[in-house]
Amino acid sequence: RINSNFAAISDGALRSQHSYQNKMGKAITRVSTGKRVNRASDDVVAYNASKRIKADAVGYSALGQTIQNSSVYLNAADTATAQVVDTVTALREKALAYGALSETDQQGAAGIALNTEYDALRSELSGLVTNFAISTNSSLLQGSNSYTFAVDLAGTNYVTGWDGTNITGAANAVLGDDIVTAAGSGAATAKSALDSIASEHANIGADVGILETLTEYFENMAAIQDEAYSDLTEVDMAKEMTAYVKNNIYSQASQAMIAQANQSLAQVLNLLQ
Repeated sequence: RINSNFAAISDGALRSQHSYQNKMGKAITRVSTGKRVNRASDDVVAYNASKRIKADAVGYSALGQTIQNSSVYLNAADTATAQVVDTVTALREKALAYGALSETDQQGAAGIALNTEYDALRSELSGLVTNFAISTNSSLLQGSNSYTFAVDLAGTNYVTGWDGTNITGAANAVLGDDIVTAAGSGAATAKSALDSIASEHANIGADVGILETLTEYFENMAAIQDEAYSDLTEVDMAKEMTAYVKNNIYSQASQAMIAQANQSLAQVLNLLQ
């Protein structure tokens, strides 16, 4: 059969050559990209699952980053409230110290110094409750502040907030007393203010802790999804290189067989000369 050369075609050498070349091409693609699944035809199930998993990983990562960025307001309020507590505590300390002085010392250098410090602390406290802000003209410690965070991919929301009116109200009560009035009451107003502010500070601290936990949760979920995506799609380098070498050997063998089939036809043609 000189015209058709069935020995090279029908007996499988050429078909085998095409098959091995295709397998080598897939191995080269997988090794060069580092992925076992580069398109749906490589593995339909793994391809579809990997796309869903990757979308979830991106979603978890975005949620974690957004909450982390937004929680800066809570952290700022936490810092501001802690400073208010320290300042009110200092005011109470100065008032109690002034009340413990004799009438002579209250009119003397010690009393004047304590009064000066007390007025400076009152000015500091006033600035904290009215001007402590981030990228806004309104203080974080005035009014009722709340923020809403989406905490999962299903759209569940978590609302967190603090009541700045309780903090500023307690602070303003302290600001209304001069050192003489505060000392006369045994700094009772300052003590009451500290109790009220501490309660709100606890709420802020609890919210900060919750948001930190949520951020860590989303970061862990994103890492788990990324790991699952990697398991589904990434290539086993040793396995693919072994497959490439094996198919390359088979391809060379099929080429040799095609050459051998062509050689046998050449011998037949020699008979016609």
